[in-house]
This record gives sequence, C-alpha cells and structure tokens, in this order.
Amino acid sequence: MRRPPTFFLVFLCALCASVVNALAARPAEAQTLPRVVIQTELGDIEMEIDSVHAPLTSANFLRYVD
Repeated sequence: MRRPPTFFLVFLCALCASVVNALAARPAEAQTLPRVVIQTELGDIEMEIDSVHAPLTSANFLRYVD
C-alpha cells in the first residue's frame, strides 16, 4: 500500500485546525441568529433559527412566519 505524500498530510492537518477554530468561534455567531416566539396557551416557545448552517431552510421558514 502506498503512503500519502507528506504535503497531503500537512494540508490535512491545517484543514482540521481551521475547522476546529471555526467551531470554537461558533458561540459568538449564535448571538446574531434570528429568533421567533411561538405563543401557545401553555406558554411561549422561543426558537433560534440557524441561518448560518441552513440558510435556505431558515429563509423559507422565516418567509412563512412573515
């Protein structure tokens, strides 16, 4: 079996590091996400819409809300 080139391994490590850094920065993004409140007889339900990771689905949902 052939070993992958060293360049590929270094590239893969750099890619993994950038993904970990992006996930670590995720809580800051959560503060800017849109919120929707659904009022029921038993109380309010507040939902945070993840427009960062699901832009098409969240846009469609918010269009129905409007």
